[in-house]
Amino acid sequence: MNKIFFYSYIRNIIGNSKKKVSVRLALPVLFITFYSNPVYAYLDPGSGSAIIGVITATIGSLWYSIKSVFYRLTGKKRINAFIGNEHGNENESLVLFSEGKAYWGTFRPLVEALIRQKIPFRYRTLDLYDPALMIESPYMNSKRLSNTVMGLTELSKIKASVMVATTPNIGTKNYPLKRSPNVRNLVHVFHHVGDISTYKKYSLDQYDTVILAGEFQTKSIRDIENTRSLKPKVLKPLGLPYLDALYQELPCAKHNDDEIITVLVGSSWGAKGCLKRYGTDFIHNLLTAGFAVIVRPHPQSYKTEPEFIEQCKKELSEHALVTWDDEISPNGAMNKSQLLISDTSSLRFDYAFLYEKPIITLEISKGDLNGFEADDLDVLWNDSAGAKIGKTVNSQSIKDLPEIVSQVVKNYSASDITSFRDETVINFGNSATEIAIYLSELQSNS
Repeated sequence: MNKIFFYSYIRNIIGNSKKKVSVRLALPVLFITFYSNPVYAYLDPGSGSAIIGVITATIGSLWYSIKSVFYRLTGKKRINAFIGNEHGNENESLVLFSEGKAYWGTFRPLVEALIRQKIPFRYRTLDLYDPALMIESPYMNSKRLSNTVMGLTELSKIKASVMVATTPNIGTKNYPLKRSPNVRNLVHVFHHVGDISTYKKYSLDQYDTVILAGEFQTKSIRDIENTRSLKPKVLKPLGLPYLDALYQELPCAKHNDDEIITVLVGSSWGAKGCLKRYGTDFIHNLLTAGFAVIVRPHPQSYKTEPEFIEQCKKELSEHALVTWDDEISPNGAMNKSQLLISDTSSLRFDYAFLYEKPIITLEISKGDLNGFEADDLDVLWNDSAGAKIGKTVNSQSIKDLPEIVSQVVKNYSASDITSFRDETVINFGNSATEIAIYLSELQSNS
């Protein structure tokens, strides 16, 4: 505020005031409120973002705590949450466990189906920002568990006849998430298309039931059980909720009238990723040949190998036709491109089954899958499936990648991809409803 205006403003107040005491009180308040000297300081965008994040998290946590206390005091949740529950006991209700919002694509269809069918359930998450916490329904009892020793201990003691999770390795040695001895039936639902070869070792050993995307996943699970002399699990082919969610969110088809072909490069994280295995040379070659390239690293790469990703960006920075995609949903990048180049990533099947576009798989040797279930499997479904959705390229043929891309885009058959999808995935587009019915039956029989 202009100083002259400020002093004039104060004089007017003093002149018009009949109560000097009020004036004395008003002066400090007005001075603090309206007047300040210039402050020479700089707040960088990163720090500002961090501060805003802390404030937002604090407000969200406070609001959630107040709401939880309110429900606990009023009994609103407990009275209404289990309408129609034949068990009549919260400790006997179905549990959905999620690590957080990254898996909301898998759980959202299930949550909606359970509420739609009036099946009471509890939802437990380790993420304050999980969208499930915003849902108000008499059939859903939601709670955030802190990702701390205390929160994980509460999860390890949870009581339930049936608990559903998409997290591999629950209960395995040295894994932070322990299996609760009070859960009678631990159910795994897949969040990718593929066998279990790319899961970490012992991924499903502690599970009792596995909801399969399709019959093709049976072999790898049974082979692991035989190798380790495990009790056979109940395997139920019912489909993939997350794939249905992506299908329902498909953007309008984009017709690319440009002469330039856009290639999406989707890399897994770690040693099994094509960026780690092949570097950026193959992307350089595509850009030099005139292709536009969208590079989409696995989200985990930004957490576990950020320096490597930054180095890759630096190596490709001279090219105008390259962009990087780090959006939560891959739909935008998949829609803009005409072909996907990837590795062992299940993004290949999302791309093929949703968009019916071709894939080039860069070969990843079994030696790059140390520590994964592939170590104990002789046959990997992912290897043979790659040929059904496109072409596989190895370290010898990658030098011809630009020519291979042109040929594959020109000659692929969308109908062949559709046929392969229909024989691979059960209940495509409507799996959540079938899974909800099955979970209700499982709950009743437990």
